[in-house]
Amino acid sequence: MKFEFLSTTGQSFLKAIVETEEEKQGFRAEGPYPLLKMVNDTVIFDYEIKTIHPDILALLCITCFYPYLDQYVTFPQPVSQKIEEAFGENGVLKLHEVIDGRYQQTKGIKVTNIDDSITPYKGSKLAISFGGGMDSSALYKLIPEAILVHEQTKLNNGEIQLEKTLETIDLINGEGGQAFSFANNNRRGISEPSGWPGWAACTCNALLLSTDFNIGYIMTGSVIAGSFLSNGRKYFPGTDPLRKNKWIQAFELVGIPMFPPTGGLSEVANAIILHKTNFINKAHWCFRDQGSNCQLCWKCFRRDTILFAIGALDVNNEFWERYNTDFIKKQLVKRPIYFAHIFSFTLRKLEHLTWLKPFIPYDVENTSDWICNSYTEAIKLVPEELRHLISERIVKFIEPMKDESKVENWDCTY
Repeated sequence: MKFEFLSTTGQSFLKAIVETEEEKQGFRAEGPYPLLKMVNDTVIFDYEIKTIHPDILALLCITCFYPYLDQYVTFPQPVSQKIEEAFGENGVLKLHEVIDGRYQQTKGIKVTNIDDSITPYKGSKLAISFGGGMDSSALYKLIPEAILVHEQTKLNNGEIQLEKTLETIDLINGEGGQAFSFANNNRRGISEPSGWPGWAACTCNALLLSTDFNIGYIMTGSVIAGSFLSNGRKYFPGTDPLRKNKWIQAFELVGIPMFPPTGGLSEVANAIILHKTNFINKAHWCFRDQGSNCQLCWKCFRRDTILFAIGALDVNNEFWERYNTDFIKKQLVKRPIYFAHIFSFTLRKLEHLTWLKPFIPYDVENTSDWICNSYTEAIKLVPEELRHLISERIVKFIEPMKDESKVENWDCTY
């Protein structure tokens, strides 16, 4: 596969030139998802840049088109050896295929245009890949000096999804912050089924801006559920090099570390940060109701139970009737229950609801003695030079866990 890149008035274009049949379909890097087919070869960013480092441009190509890469890759500009160190035959993140029903890494890429004279990228500023929800909003309140980069959702008809998050972006800029928001069509317009080609694609807008704005680190709002708890199912050692997220390792090798400062916090802890900083009403994790939280869906149910449990949502019993649906109940009886560590804590605060009580997961250990605290092992996910800063910011709002073994022994897969 070859790539071309052009940035012109108001837009930037990243085009993939397919050279083999294998490059027309592929798999994401982080799960047994359906086979993806490329239906569009050009990612269009509604933003014009001045310059971009060759290695960062290569990383942008990879994050946008990862499922479709085959063995040989030619980037828009010659790159340093760092790209093959990250994605090559001896790299940390290789291509994926399903072989004998098993999803696994296969081969690394071979870069056709490496130039040993190119100096690897090095930036210094902190940036947040900002979705506008509970987790990235809490991250912003912890590190308000960071540059926020938000991706607007471009629908298939070319229109921009209505989002209240854009109001939050304006508020942050109005208060002296630095926040950018623009659309690209990578999530909706490149693959079928639609969706990001991999979760790391949420950083694409930040990668595009990195060279112009001297961005040296991209922070994400990933929480303990993704970093250590398999979305509440079972603990895994997320700081172990053999288990640590491969995208995180690859970004670090290329020269622009991507990491979750709140990787040791639960959504409950993040909600506490937002509550203490009076920012709860500025966080929007759903846009089904005129661009804001619909308070009907499964995600809104989880977030509303969190807010109620920490005293940030003052509602009567009638409010909860909106969630008294067959769909919500079906989700609650599944085992292992999605985000079990959250619902184990929050639903016990709602025992007074007659319709809900039979669905409260009493069979799951009560997490009330650690869910509001920080898992300090997670600081190892942070680049060493930033660990003191991140630890200092977190402890202003959230105390460390007294017994971290309760997290490390977490297992709801029985």
